[in-house]
Amino acid sequence: MGFLLRTFSVVAVASLLLHTLLRYLHLIFEAVGAVTISALFLPILMLIFSNVAIGATPKECIKKLDPNLVKLLEIKFPHLRIPRLADLDQQSINFDIQGGGDGCFVVAEGDFDGDQRQDLAVLLTSISKKDAHLIVALKRGKTWAVHQLPTFCDTIQFCYVKPEKPGTYIRSVALDSPPSRPNERVKLTSKTTSVLSGTLESTGIVYVYSKGRWNYVWVSD
Repeated sequence: MGFLLRTFSVVAVASLLLHTLLRYLHLIFEAVGAVTISALFLPILMLIFSNVAIGATPKECIKKLDPNLVKLLEIKFPHLRIPRLADLDQQSINFDIQGGGDGCFVVAEGDFDGDQRQDLAVLLTSISKKDAHLIVALKRGKTWAVHQLPTFCDTIQFCYVKPEKPGTYIRSVALDSPPSRPNERVKLTSKTTSVLSGTLESTGIVYVYSKGRWNYVWVSD
């Protein structure tokens, strides 16, 4: 009986909402005259579904990190801090959530050194600025081996980091000059998860850890 009552309540609420929506559309028809149904329904449906997707609760970046790692980063980089969602581009947060993420696109998890333990990559920002600094923490028992990598994203607001599947990465043909920095390569092959970072909708740099060192290749520019 309780199940039937709950089902009836849901149906009644849905019916009421549908009636309200139809009444709203009827008023619009009367107000604007000849308008196609699709022209009315499409924006409304887009608004409804976008609100549902954006309505997911984003996750603050610090909650994605081990508390011991947070303390270690504070000691090693006292002039830097973990970004807050307020530091990031709001539209990009929404896109990340719609794509199945949690809104914090400056923290990534993966086995970057192939030891079957989950490591972390995080973009830190200055306390007084909005710049970005790429840090990778490799899990070592109860502690972490922390590496600071070359960073090619200026503003934390539009910077990202994420895990990249094992494979071969080749320097983008859009770059018309040869590699000029230490550890920069034309081609890299990785059998483990790598780190992909850069500027949203713009650049991508893959960082590969091998034999105790990091090399990287620009895969998009």
